[in-house]
Amino acid sequence: MNDDTQGTTITTTTTKNMHPMVTKRDAIARRVKERNSWPTYYEATRLEGFKMLSNYARRSKIPSTKELDEEFPIKEVDWSLIKAADAASSSSPSAGALSSSSLSSVAGNGNDVIQSTWIGHASLLVQMGGWNILTDPVFEDRCSPVPGAGPKRYRRPAFTIQELMIKNSIHIDVVLISHNHYDHLEYHAVKEIAKLSLTHNTTDTTNTNTNTNRRQQSLTFVVALGLKAWFEKHIPASHRGRNRVIELDWHQSTILEGGVVGGGKTTDLKITGLPMQHWSNRYMLDKDMTLWCGYAVTSSSSSNSGEDDLKYMFSGDTGFFEGVADIGEKYGPFDLAAIPIGAYAPRQFMKPAHMNPEDAVQFMQALRARMATPIHWGTFQLTIEPLMEPRERLGVAMDDTGLDRATFRPLLIGETLICRRSRS
Repeated sequence: MNDDTQGTTITTTTTKNMHPMVTKRDAIARRVKERNSWPTYYEATRLEGFKMLSNYARRSKIPSTKELDEEFPIKEVDWSLIKAADAASSSSPSAGALSSSSLSSVAGNGNDVIQSTWIGHASLLVQMGGWNILTDPVFEDRCSPVPGAGPKRYRRPAFTIQELMIKNSIHIDVVLISHNHYDHLEYHAVKEIAKLSLTHNTTDTTNTNTNTNRRQQSLTFVVALGLKAWFEKHIPASHRGRNRVIELDWHQSTILEGGVVGGGKTTDLKITGLPMQHWSNRYMLDKDMTLWCGYAVTSSSSSNSGEDDLKYMFSGDTGFFEGVADIGEKYGPFDLAAIPIGAYAPRQFMKPAHMNPEDAVQFMQALRARMATPIHWGTFQLTIEPLMEPRERLGVAMDDTGLDRATFRPLLIGETLICRRSRS
């Protein structure tokens, strides 16, 4: 698929790994069977489920907003950093990994830096190689199929979609959706993002950082196998105009061309679906009828042979499994990985689907990730562990393994992490 837009060519190439005669349903069923064969996966019993619900009803009380503001404040977003990365100018920071507070004068990143801003839970704005990527965007107050019910957000998002796309004129090139659970796929969020991409996909003359080539690109939703039909049914704007939806199986890739970095150089973005130990379910009777996955994202200069590739991994949601080492070997090493650390108690019930901080550190090592940023905590009270326990245990786990805490440290919502590609 080729779109020629104001001199920028956007090409999408999908690598087919399924036999032509294999239906999507069959392919997903095979992945379910594969997951069920893993020694680390098991189905919780009904008794364990009942205990989970009983314990959740007696979960600890969420602290007041005042207490949270003191213990876990929301950081003011550094829009100058985000706009600088959006402009993709040639200058970039010299440090290996710095917080936004020490990089307020950064002018741009090029294809040697990944910039990740935590919006909350598993939602991130990732900027790399001249591309703006949103992961599992969820902005609502509750993550539930029933309005007014379900886990309530206790920390607001770092910004709204309107603030991102309208007020600050940040065009979104790609939205990654790992699976269909309500804390990872929000109807209203993807609907608004798709609509704004169509109606506000123009140059903002008041923003001196605006890149006019990238401002005209389409929006691509990259989703797990089986979810394209949901988008086509419920999010019409996701496949109108230049917007499109691409679904991926595990180990299946799509390549987007047309990213722009400093000096007018172009980059390709390769996105590959990765196996993760989880499950899918959105309605009453659709368990495991769509796939779940993580994503390996690689940006590379269109003119190089791969030696300057910038590698990022978004895990979505997963329990620890032995196959992560194969992912690290085949697709890594990664410069930066987003790894879940929360929603893990009670352990026997949650272990197959969610990692605890100790698992997350092991996951980072097996993945061959040089740096990691923790997600899936600090936003919704999904399970019964104390709200701030994940970040405390993460630090201890890093110490216990002899790793530098700075390479996998909890951020504040709204904080931006900048990670430079290793040149070794």
